[in-house]
Amino acid sequence: MADIDPQKVLSRLADAIAAALRPERTEKSLEAVALKSADHAKTLRLSVGDKEGIVKLFSDSLEGRLAFSREHRALAGLQRLDVPKLLLVSERDRAILTRFIPGAPFERDLDVNNLLQRSEFLGQWFGRMAGIAPRKPAKGSWADYLANYETGFDHELLAAQGSLLKSAEPAHMALAHNDNALGNFILGDDKRLYAIDFEQAMMKPEGWDLFTAARAFFQRFPDDLQSISSSLLRGFRLTNANSSLPENFDQIMNVLVLANVVKGA
Repeated sequence: MADIDPQKVLSRLADAIAAALRPERTEKSLEAVALKSADHAKTLRLSVGDKEGIVKLFSDSLEGRLAFSREHRALAGLQRLDVPKLLLVSERDRAILTRFIPGAPFERDLDVNNLLQRSEFLGQWFGRMAGIAPRKPAKGSWADYLANYETGFDHELLAAQGSLLKSAEPAHMALAHNDNALGNFILGDDKRLYAIDFEQAMMKPEGWDLFTAARAFFQRFPDDLQSISSSLLRGFRLTNANSSLPENFDQIMNVLVLANVVKGA
């Protein structure tokens, strides 16, 4: 993390950040609180008066530069969705400033009583994303795609479900969030669901995000995988009438979750 100096970057960008957060303010006082730190990025919460934002600063490592590029492209292309509003991007500093979203972590509001409703709610968000996300043609079946994963999945389990996976051919590859830890979603004070942290976003087969979301739910509710998958898929179809996912895609999701979890056990 030696190549990320938040104080230096914020000092250089202070005026631009203050103007982006509160254009009408003449005073440029900027306050910052560190929120999260990883090997390739730091996240801070900023405020100018009563206006708040989030800035992510990425390292000058290969991982940091790739993460910055993925996050920037994804946010820029998905502004019509419930995602953080993009306010400022500095290529030089590998910094991305977005509007702070008032609310609470999605996972904090989750329990066994609202599990299926919340699963469907998240599926609806992914359906909306799939409706506007960049896409390209896909080739082969789910079995062909997963064969390229040397790690991450138990291939004996995948082989046992080979007929199912070979029968399903994704119609296209689409931009996926690709990091669907439940902490990456915020239930806003306005009751809308927002997705954050797009630094792993990349092209994946249609439905990939449903699988990773099912895995995240399954880790907390291991007895409810079938219901979770069905609810996610139902929500997805409610907001994406043009989905090409097969009717039995919940079964495919279950296979992927179990093969992934077994491998990680």
